[in-house]
Amino acid sequence: LVRRIANAPVRQIDIARMSGLSADGTMLERHFANIASAGVSGRIVQAVNGRGRRVASGSLRFLLCSVREILR
Repeated sequence: LVRRIANAPVRQIDIARMSGLSADGTMLERHFANIASAGVSGRIVQAVNGRGRRVASGSLRFLLCSVREILR
């Protein structure tokens, strides 16, 4: 894995930083990668994190939920 990461080609991605106050008034700072979505990503995340029957986990679960939600 380390070798694969070290030898991977460099590519540009959209990174952002957000600062603000938490509910208790402390200052928070978060970094995130910006993504483009066709509107189905929220449903996919909800399906992946849902409490339904789990036939798979990890990447396979994400793939299966993605296909299911895209076909809905």
